[in-house]
Amino acid sequence: RITGIEGLAKLEVHDTAPEVVVGRLQSRRLFRLTLAVAALLALAAGVFWVTRPAPPEKSPAAARSALFELRAGEPTTAYLAGRAVGSGPPFAPVSVPSGSALLELVSARGRLSRRVELMPDEKLVVEVDWRQRRITTSYAKPR
Repeated sequence: RITGIEGLAKLEVHDTAPEVVVGRLQSRRLFRLTLAVAALLALAAGVFWVTRPAPPEKSPAAARSALFELRAGEPTTAYLAGRAVGSGPPFAPVSVPSGSALLELVSARGRLSRRVELMPDEKLVVEVDWRQRRITTSYAKPR
């Protein structure tokens, strides 16, 4: 600790070569530059980690479906398991989940219902005769 002029006069001065001083300054600058680059890389990695898109969710195995086709001579609306699947004629084949379902057919002549089995990868062809109030079913391979 320097106290007063006498302490300053007693102070020993060590002359440091300019090359040493410049070398120290350069090493400090290099250290600070390295530290700044490392901080920027860490920040960029953090931003990338946070903003990356989420991985796609694994979807459950798709349920196998069946085709449903209705043939009727007069206007009819078809319901499978309580859901409307079409009305017509003309009727286009519709892809529906396979399994057992209640088929309901509604027309101006009334309502007919029947439990049907929809086979995977098969086409269920339903023919309705409203005069005789009869439903006939057959299976075919879809084309």
